[in-house]
Amino acid sequence: MILVKAEDGRIVFNVQQIERSAGAYDPIVSTHCESDTGIRSKTHAEHVADTRGYDLQRQGQVWDRLTDDD
Repeated sequence: MILVKAEDGRIVFNVQQIERSAGAYDPIVSTHCESDTGIRSKTHAEHVADTRGYDLQRQGQVWDRLTDDD
């Protein structure tokens, strides 16, 4: 789960799924944006990641600018 800033200024997140096919050298990576859930804080991001079973990337400009709590 990677936090990104949407065009409208909200913080949303991208989710990447990596698949390996038998016999394939390069993995297939697909990315989709979860824009239905705006992220309010680091605590909220951690809750969303835990609830949905995602690994949260706790780094980058967007993460650094979030407050710790709602």
